[in-house]
Amino acid sequence: MYAFASLSMMVIGVVTLVVGVRLLIRAGQTHGLPELLFGAAFVTGSVGVAGSQLGQRFVWTEPGPLFTSMTALGFGLQVLGTAALFAVVWRVFRPRDRWAMGLALAGALLALGGWALRWVDGSFEGDVLRSRGLFLFQSMRIVVFAWSATESLRYAAALRRRVALGLAEPAVANQIFFWGVAGIFMIVTTLGIMLPILLTGRSPLEFALPMALITVSTLGTAVVMWCAFFPPLGMRRRLLFSGA
Repeated sequence: MYAFASLSMMVIGVVTLVVGVRLLIRAGQTHGLPELLFGAAFVTGSVGVAGSQLGQRFVWTEPGPLFTSMTALGFGLQVLGTAALFAVVWRVFRPRDRWAMGLALAGALLALGGWALRWVDGSFEGDVLRSRGLFLFQSMRIVVFAWSATESLRYAAALRRRVALGLAEPAVANQIFFWGVAGIFMIVTTLGIMLPILLTGRSPLEFALPMALITVSTLGTAVVMWCAFFPPLGMRRRLLFSGA
């Protein structure tokens, strides 16, 4: 089970990185802000997580200046990715609402505050699971995924009513729905990581239930994320045919 959980996390890392790179390429072609923000969020988040894990296992394996600086850098990339996600939800779904701008700014600043708290607490200096900064950062991750899922599912439901009237493309409605589902999966993943650490101070991979939740949710995230941004040809044809 441990090997399968590790494999599932590697799969979501690869999918996130590939989707992010493709979105950045798309942003270079269209000059669209959502593509740029999504791509930046996925690339920085994937590199931050995977780079830190691989580095701690194979390169900076012992506590020291290199371990501390590279761990802080990897976590900083994750913070940048979270800030970009806050920005993209605001710009895509609520560009004219001041409260949404305030929420995006507050979420990004609090995520950055988590990075600063980890410096203050010295949790970058070793393999520390319990940390005020880490808890604050992961809390902001839950907030942004919950916000993204709510907005996506709400908008997808509105589009489906328009699809029934022939006023919207069924493929678009389903892509937005998939992104909402991805947000729910990511909430489950984050809670599966956070709760065992908060309650026991031990890694979630030491417990069967959290490990199973993380495995299922990360694999689910990989599938629906790919379908949200780059749906397979067969899916696009079926959706277009059903809405013809």
